[in-house]
Amino acid sequence: MCWFNKGKLFSKMSRFEEALESYDKAVELDSSDADNWFDKGFTLAKIGRYEEALLCYDEALELDPRHVAVWFNKGKILCYLKRFEESLNCFDKVISVFPEDGLAWTYKGHVLTRMGKFEEALKCFDKL
Repeated sequence: MCWFNKGKLFSKMSRFEEALESYDKAVELDSSDADNWFDKGFTLAKIGRYEEALLCYDEALELDPRHVAVWFNKGKILCYLKRFEESLNCFDKVISVFPEDGLAWTYKGHVLTRMGKFEEALKCFDKL
């Protein structure tokens, strides 16, 4: 827990390399904690290391398939990488757990818009 907390603090201080070192140690000590993987992935995404972040998110989801924060952030990265179908799947996972999550509906609508599926996007925005 100590390394995890240090990682959080370093991340808040925008000291991302130190945060990553802390999360690496947290994962080394407890690789069965989905939050260790999630926060490492989140930090990697903050510094633009998206493919590595996705690998961490996949590890987290292997441990906890209903971790909605992981699905949400994975969806955002996949959208940024223009992997739209995969991104939609992630936001659908969030919505299946929290059907009233306006942010998930917003991002899903955004992805559909980028895909040129405007009518479907409008349906998402109607959920807000």
